[in-house]
Amino acid sequence: MRYKFLKPNKRVISYNRNQVQQMLIICVLAIFVSLTFLILSQSNNLEYNPNDYIVIRKIERDNKVHLETQGLHFLNCSYLVESCGQNENSEIHYVNLELQTTIKNRVILDDIYQVQGVDVIDGKIFHLTRREKMIFLRDIETLEELENRKLNLDIKESRGISHSYNKNNTLEIYITDGTDKIFILDSDLLLKQIIKVQFNNGSSVQSLSEIEFANEVLYASTDLYPIILAINLTDGYVKNYYDFSQLIDFSLDKVISSFVCGIAYKQEDDLFWISGKNWPFFWEVELN
Repeated sequence: MRYKFLKPNKRVISYNRNQVQQMLIICVLAIFVSLTFLILSQSNNLEYNPNDYIVIRKIERDNKVHLETQGLHFLNCSYLVESCGQNENSEIHYVNLELQTTIKNRVILDDIYQVQGVDVIDGKIFHLTRREKMIFLRDIETLEELENRKLNLDIKESRGISHSYNKNNTLEIYITDGTDKIFILDSDLLLKQIIKVQFNNGSSVQSLSEIEFANEVLYASTDLYPIILAINLTDGYVKNYYDFSQLIDFSLDKVISSFVCGIAYKQEDDLFWISGKNWPFFWEVELN
């Protein structure tokens, strides 16, 4: 059987069965590729909802104590580990949540260090220092120093730290340096990968600082705005951002930061605690 297709000039062109089948296959493939491209392009152009969170409660802290929070992480249901301070005034301590956020196990760092992000990895406390680009490992019970190392990374400074385990149950440590990059290290603190974070329109994210990994998403603050970014580490795109400007009380008689400096995920409740430099409170929020 022969198929005939008429052109406007009425000249007849003949096609055999194999040619028709090939044309149909090409058309189907073209439609599939087009749909795939459309889906992927739409996934990278999601509309952000900056206020997509619920405030659960406000937890007051001692307003007389100056706590320039740099990092925050839940040790368990009763304690947070917090790093705070500036040059010549840095410390790491536990916050007892059952005794009205009382501080205990206070460890003062040497004057040459400015403490940054903190995390709990494999039963040890990990925390960074800023310009020295050092990482300290401490005993989880006493906060006694176990060892310290200089990060072998080409970075300006070290800011935030968090971690996760991939599908092969292999440890991956995440570090920020105040730029648009996420550095992924292995358990030996060797560099595995660098991810450049960007918004859906392709513009770069600047000044990534405190980070916390939860529910397959890396949450990151920036020291430019009072927001937290939800980052997809697979492609480096920002999935959403959360604007906390309405939660900052500038009426206090002290200078407080206008951006988030502490992000701690409470797995038992699937909630986040956030704080900032000299904030006399924690906010407990649900990020949708």
